[in-house]
Amino acid sequence: MTKDKSQHVSEEKLQHNIVKWHQNEYPERKEMLFEVNNDTHSVKQAMHRRAMGMQSGAADLMIVADGRVGAIEIKSPGSTHNADHIRNQIGWGTIFAKNQGWYLISQHEDKIKDFIIAVIDGKDDTLADLCNEGFHHVHSELMKNKKTVRF
Repeated sequence: MTKDKSQHVSEEKLQHNIVKWHQNEYPERKEMLFEVNNDTHSVKQAMHRRAMGMQSGAADLMIVADGRVGAIEIKSPGSTHNADHIRNQIGWGTIFAKNQGWYLISQHEDKIKDFIIAVIDGKDDTLADLCNEGFHHVHSELMKNKKTVRF
């Protein structure tokens, strides 16, 4: 039996793989998948960045295609996160989705790629299925009433 190597991929590496894949598959759309940097390294920097429009909980990547907008929150397979942090991210994603955007939270590279393809191709049924699957996983983890959520 072989080990699933995706279990050892960092979030940063997973995001890099997805961006590189997108640039190779859709060179004419490479600018339409972009990072939303909402990391800070100090309270002072966080205050400044919030004053400049940074939103807590915003997704890692955004994709824009033909009037559709998708937000992707990437999690490393096997990673564990503070439940309040995940609630904050899901809260942002819920607001985004209520405003006609598509929001995916996932640790699966193949599902993230499927999401990007569906945004580009306008496949709303596929987008709905992928988004609901991500929300369902997080909701079921949060219902365990633990302090952390595992992906």
